[in-house]
Amino acid sequence: MNVLVTGANGFLGRHICEALRSQGHVPLAFVRRAASAQQLQKAGIDCRVGAFDDALSLQTSLKDISAIVHSAGGGKASRPASFFENNVTPTEQLLQAASQSDMKRFILISSLAAAGPSPDGTPKLNTSPLTPISPYGESKVQAEELVQQAKTRFHMGIVRPPAIYGPEDTRLLPLFRAAYKRWAPIPGGLRKTLSLIHVKDCAAAIVRTLEADYPNGTAFFVDDGAPHPVTELIELMGLAYQHRVITLGIPGWLFKPLALAGYGLSKTLGRESIITPSKIKELLCPHWVCESTQTQAILNWQPQIPLDRGIAQTCEWYQQEGWL
Repeated sequence: MNVLVTGANGFLGRHICEALRSQGHVPLAFVRRAASAQQLQKAGIDCRVGAFDDALSLQTSLKDISAIVHSAGGGKASRPASFFENNVTPTEQLLQAASQSDMKRFILISSLAAAGPSPDGTPKLNTSPLTPISPYGESKVQAEELVQQAKTRFHMGIVRPPAIYGPEDTRLLPLFRAAYKRWAPIPGGLRKTLSLIHVKDCAAAIVRTLEADYPNGTAFFVDDGAPHPVTELIELMGLAYQHRVITLGIPGWLFKPLALAGYGLSKTLGRESIITPSKIKELLCPHWVCESTQTQAILNWQPQIPLDRGIAQTCEWYQQEGWL
């Protein structure tokens, strides 16, 4: 199967291409710049250069394509509108172009953020209501709605990963760095739980959404099998680094005013801040958890990398590559 992969030069996108190839499919990376194409081509991935707002380049890129995995997205917390510009508009443009092609299946990579956190720690299910609490989550919900509206034209699937980790990841890198320096501050306290998935397991599940039979428009949560206390995650990092990590829970009443003060100072100085009011709200939620039992049964897929092995592997890679 020829599969067009958007966001192919990103952390997850590269692994999706590798997983597709390993299962006998032909990934074709949709990239904006020729320079990005060169890097992927060195890894043996064929590329098609274009832009979401260029209808002609999209049509050309969709020639002889059987399916799309739309993993491109992004945005900056300092500018909430950017989440909708990067997650909603390109999805709409891609679906419009695909409707004029012979493409049969469309897989959207969404996020646990679309469903929102769990108030009491009960994991979110595939059919749970969507209750996002951030502009990022809201943009993912809007992208999912576009996909659901296109069910009459294609077979649709949606994948909602929780936090994805593994070698080369930059989003969780600050926590790995903090643990390497022997202390880990946890906003909101130490009773937090979260779901995680290794990037290779996530990519394998995404490939199965292209191959399996399921009702059109089904959404799938994926995880490594169970929610984890944040303290377990830190302990595993300490074991990998072979030293004790001091875990410091920062209560919300202290973290929120300090974070807001930092955000205000950044705005005053004209600097971009990664800590914004919406990000503070996300960080203080105690439970970001989902469960994939239904997904595993429907897709005939199971996560293969347990958290202890995945964290050890990731810590080792960061150390070897000098990222810490």
